[in-house]
Amino acid sequence: MGIHIGEVTRVSWRTDEYISEILRGVRIHLECFIQDLKSMDVTKARFRLGNDYSCSQVAKVEVFDSMAIQAILLFDYIDKDVNSFPIKLGQSLFEIDLINIQRLAQRVVDLSKYKSRLQEYLQNKMNDIAPNLATLIGEVLCARLISHVGSLTNLAMCPAFILQILGG
Repeated sequence: MGIHIGEVTRVSWRTDEYISEILRGVRIHLECFIQDLKSMDVTKARFRLGNDYSCSQVAKVEVFDSMAIQAILLFDYIDKDVNSFPIKLGQSLFEIDLINIQRLAQRVVDLSKYKSRLQEYLQNKMNDIAPNLATLIGEVLCARLISHVGSLTNLAMCPAFILQILGG
């Protein structure tokens, strides 16, 4: 914002630790500088500013929510695929059967490697999006919860009993 103001007013700007300390002092003693300002007004303004900042941070996270939701859906899809591949052999095999079994085995190995990379991606993404929740319940379950309710914002607004129902 300072850069934009500087461009419009053609005033040079200085931003460093010295300026940060001056601004901190002004914020602390704002009531002394403005006579008609009440303590409650400052408290309300600080609360509103903090709330607006928090909302802006949550909005940034929602972009990553959809990627995490897609990743956990793909993770579950790969699990279903790999678990549907077991073959029971109790008969003689022809060469074409052996070729197909080898291809299937290679497919399972490739899917398993991809699933490992996807799990690593989910770990990184969940530690960025919801680090506390990911630490408590694990990255995969964290992603499933976010996926189930639609977004991290929706999850944050869920009452505790809904989370118990979703987790149970």
